[in-house]
Amino acid sequence: MGNVLITGNFAVQGTKSAEVKLADGTPALMYCEEATGVYFVDYGEGKLVEGKAHITLDPEYLQTVTINAQNPILAFVQVEGNCKGVYVTDKTATGFDVDELQGGTSNVSFAYRVVCKRKYFSSLHMSTPQAANVDSQHMMAKEWPEEITREQQMAARMRAIGKR
Repeated sequence: MGNVLITGNFAVQGTKSAEVKLADGTPALMYCEEATGVYFVDYGEGKLVEGKAHITLDPEYLQTVTINAQNPILAFVQVEGNCKGVYVTDKTATGFDVDELQGGTSNVSFAYRVVCKRKYFSSLHMSTPQAANVDSQHMMAKEWPEEITREQQMAARMRAIGKR
């Protein structure tokens, strides 16, 4: 029992899962979703008002992702009521609009899922471990320089112990 912090990449040739308990106490495994790129996902809810809605994404989430012409927001909407259908439009670096089809004017709730490339890893797609390591090192240098310093200090201590 305890916490694990990995500085760098973590690759598994098997599965990755979380163990949960069912109501009767039986353990069950829930598996991680795998993807061809490095994505972060956010979920939310909105409501059409006279057939239109604007979704502004969480500012903290936006600090962790890359959104640009090469890496647009991927937004998936599930309407939770009767309407003519919806489509996503006007995607920007901070959000998107949901409009009802055929000029509809419904007032209906919806859920959404937003998928964006993780900051510093937007170029990875079915990459090699070596390419992932390069991007990981770049991210660590930019976002976690204190961890690199700590690791260098630890390595120096270990070398000193080994020379004794």
